[in-house]
Amino acid sequence: MEQAYTQGASIASLAASHQTSAGRVRLILLERGVVLRPPGGSTRTPDPERLGRAQVIAREYAAGASLAQLGSTHRIATATVRNLVLAAGGQMRARGGRTPRPEGLAGAGGTGTATTRRRAM
Repeated sequence: MEQAYTQGASIASLAASHQTSAGRVRLILLERGVVLRPPGGSTRTPDPERLGRAQVIAREYAAGASLAQLGSTHRIATATVRNLVLAAGGQMRARGGRTPRPEGLAGAGGTGTATTRRRAM
Protein backbone atom coordinates (compact mmCIF):
# COMPACT_ATOMS: atom_id res chain seq x y z
CA MET A 1 0.00 0.00 0.00
CA GLU A 2 2.79 2.46 0.89
CA GLN A 3 4.61 1.75 -2.34
CA ALA A 4 1.49 2.30 -4.43
CA TYR A 5 0.81 5.60 -2.64
CA THR A 6 4.37 6.89 -3.04
CA GLN A 7 4.20 5.99 -6.74
CA GLY A 8 1.15 8.23 -7.17
CA ALA A 9 -1.94 6.19 -6.27
CA SER A 10 -4.61 8.22 -4.51
CA ILE A 11 -5.96 7.40 -1.07
CA ALA A 12 -9.40 6.94 -2.64
CA SER A 13 -8.12 4.43 -5.21
CA LEU A 14 -6.24 2.52 -2.50
CA ALA A 15 -9.38 2.42 -0.38
CA ALA A 16 -11.39 1.03 -3.27
CA SER A 17 -8.82 -1.63 -4.12
CA HIS A 18 -8.49 -2.71 -0.46
CA GLN A 19 -12.25 -2.51 0.15
CA THR A 20 -11.94 -0.10 3.08
CA SER A 21 -12.55 3.58 3.77
CA ALA A 22 -10.27 6.40 2.71
CA GLY A 23 -9.95 7.39 6.38
CA ARG A 24 -8.67 3.93 7.26
CA VAL A 25 -6.10 4.02 4.42
CA ARG A 26 -4.95 7.43 5.60
CA LEU A 27 -4.48 6.15 9.16
CA ILE A 28 -2.55 3.09 7.96
CA LEU A 29 -0.24 5.24 5.84
CA LEU A 30 0.38 7.65 8.73
CA GLU A 31 1.06 4.76 11.15
CA ARG A 32 3.66 3.44 8.71
CA GLY A 33 5.40 6.82 8.54
CA VAL A 34 4.34 7.79 5.03
CA VAL A 35 4.33 11.54 4.38
CA LEU A 36 0.96 12.33 2.83
CA ARG A 37 0.52 14.61 -0.16
CA PRO A 38 -1.77 17.64 0.18
CA PRO A 39 -5.44 16.86 -0.54
CA GLY A 40 -6.25 17.17 -4.23
CA GLY A 41 -2.55 17.18 -5.05
CA SER A 42 -1.52 16.57 -8.61
CA THR A 43 0.66 13.64 -9.59
CA ARG A 44 1.03 14.91 -13.14
CA THR A 45 4.41 15.76 -14.54
CA PRO A 46 4.66 19.19 -16.14
CA ASP A 47 3.76 19.24 -19.83
CA PRO A 48 6.82 20.45 -21.82
CA GLU A 49 4.60 21.96 -24.53
CA ARG A 50 2.66 24.00 -21.94
CA LEU A 51 5.89 25.14 -20.28
CA GLY A 52 7.33 26.22 -23.64
CA ARG A 53 4.15 28.15 -24.45
CA ALA A 54 4.24 29.76 -21.00
CA GLN A 55 7.81 30.94 -21.56
CA VAL A 56 6.92 32.45 -24.95
CA ILE A 57 3.92 34.27 -23.49
CA ALA A 58 5.94 35.45 -20.46
CA ARG A 59 8.59 36.93 -22.79
CA GLU A 60 5.90 38.73 -24.81
CA TYR A 61 4.32 40.06 -21.61
CA ALA A 62 7.71 41.25 -20.31
CA ALA A 63 8.25 43.02 -23.64
CA GLY A 64 5.14 45.10 -22.99
CA ALA A 65 2.14 43.22 -24.39
CA SER A 66 -0.97 43.36 -22.22
CA LEU A 67 -2.73 40.30 -20.84
CA ALA A 68 -5.73 41.10 -23.06
CA GLN A 69 -3.56 41.42 -26.17
CA LEU A 70 -1.84 38.11 -25.46
CA GLY A 71 -5.17 36.40 -24.80
CA SER A 72 -6.47 37.60 -28.15
CA THR A 73 -3.28 36.68 -30.01
CA HIS A 74 -3.02 33.18 -28.51
CA ARG A 75 -6.80 32.63 -28.39
CA ILE A 76 -6.90 31.92 -24.66
CA ALA A 77 -8.58 33.60 -21.70
CA THR A 78 -6.84 36.52 -20.03
CA ALA A 79 -6.78 34.58 -16.75
CA THR A 80 -4.99 31.72 -18.52
CA VAL A 81 -2.42 34.18 -19.87
CA ARG A 82 -1.82 35.43 -16.34
CA ASN A 83 -1.44 31.88 -15.02
CA LEU A 84 1.02 30.99 -17.78
CA VAL A 85 3.12 34.11 -17.16
CA LEU A 86 3.30 33.25 -13.45
CA ALA A 87 4.04 29.57 -14.20
CA ALA A 88 7.02 30.66 -16.30
CA GLY A 89 8.35 32.73 -13.41
CA GLY A 90 7.16 36.08 -14.73
CA GLN A 91 5.87 38.88 -12.56
CA MET A 92 2.72 40.88 -13.05
CA ARG A 93 3.07 44.57 -13.76
CA ALA A 94 1.04 47.09 -11.79
CA ARG A 95 -2.52 47.40 -13.05
CA GLY A 96 -3.09 49.57 -16.10
CA GLY A 97 -4.69 52.93 -16.01
CA ARG A 98 -3.68 56.04 -17.85
CA THR A 99 -0.06 56.76 -18.47
CA PRO A 100 0.78 60.38 -17.57
CA ARG A 101 1.24 62.59 -20.62
CA PRO A 102 4.66 64.08 -21.25
CA GLU A 103 5.06 67.80 -20.49
CA GLY A 104 3.71 70.00 -23.28
CA LEU A 105 0.99 67.56 -24.33
CA ALA A 106 -1.35 68.31 -21.45
CA GLY A 107 -4.12 69.77 -23.55
CA ALA A 108 -5.38 72.92 -25.26
CA GLY A 109 -4.29 75.75 -22.94
CA GLY A 110 -1.23 73.94 -21.65
CA THR A 111 -2.60 73.98 -18.10
CA GLY A 112 -2.82 70.20 -17.79
CA THR A 113 -6.39 70.34 -16.47
CA ALA A 114 -9.40 68.93 -18.21
CA THR A 115 -12.47 71.00 -18.88
CA THR A 116 -15.79 69.46 -17.95
CA ARG A 117 -18.76 70.43 -20.07
CA ARG A 118 -22.28 70.03 -18.81
CA ARG A 119 -25.01 69.23 -21.20
CA ALA A 120 -28.18 71.30 -20.98
CA MET A 121 -31.22 69.25 -20.21
